[in-house]
Amino acid sequence: TLPDGITSIGYASFANTNNLESINIPDSIESIGYGAFDGCKNLVSINIPSSVTSIGRTAFQYATSLESVTLPSGLTEIGDYMFNHAESLKSLVIPDGVTSIGRTAFQGTTSLESINIPSGVTSIQDYTFSGAETLPDGITSIGYASFANTNNLESINIPDSIESIGDFAFRNAYALTSIEFPEGLQTIGNSAFEATSLGSVELPDSVISIGSYAFGQAYAYNDYLTGRIDTIILGENIQEIGDTAFSRNTATSIVLIVRKATKNV
Repeated sequence: TLPDGITSIGYASFANTNNLESINIPDSIESIGYGAFDGCKNLVSINIPSSVTSIGRTAFQYATSLESVTLPSGLTEIGDYMFNHAESLKSLVIPDGVTSIGRTAFQGTTSLESINIPSGVTSIQDYTFSGAETLPDGITSIGYASFANTNNLESINIPDSIESIGDFAFRNAYALTSIEFPEGLQTIGNSAFEATSLGSVELPDSVISIGSYAFGQAYAYNDYLTGRIDTIILGENIQEIGDTAFSRNTATSIVLIVRKATKNV
């Protein structure tokens, strides 16, 4: 327990304190510094009061026993690497005021089962998430490797506002069996869905480019045998399909349909 009256927790104040299991932060605290609890491997719970408006990058990085966190309502930004490899983190509540989520903020959070992403967040940076089932409207892009290696992700709803899906975005999301691509999506990056368990791919007419190995398959991981795509439907405006975009699928047959524009007579 920290005493009342303290207004900030400084740089790496509790970093690598392996005996720390829980801590109560007083209401007087307004900021938690860079790396404040970085490497606190036995920290299971932490109470962050509503008075906190700033949390530094890597604040809870490698806090591998931390299971749940409710962030304060005054927070507007989640910094780079904030929960990087917080491997036991199962749930996280992000306040509505957050507009920016840094790169690698949730990489390696392999136990994450639920997370809410506020509508004010407009982009997902590189390597950001290790698990989420629903993305809010307003996001226009999914960054490089944002959901890569999300072993528990079976499905995801992508909002209509998404225009691009970056390279490696869902690579090695072995359990991913279904996804609905929104109207308005234009580009799918290299290896974006490599080694997933998608059974079919139906792309809207808005898609103009599919990257190399975007849906490359044939990969076995534990109980998941990826590479089952048996139906591929492409839209009328497709201009580029990268090398080996659908290679190494294990399906015995593939139905490839390219929709044609309907002309008024």
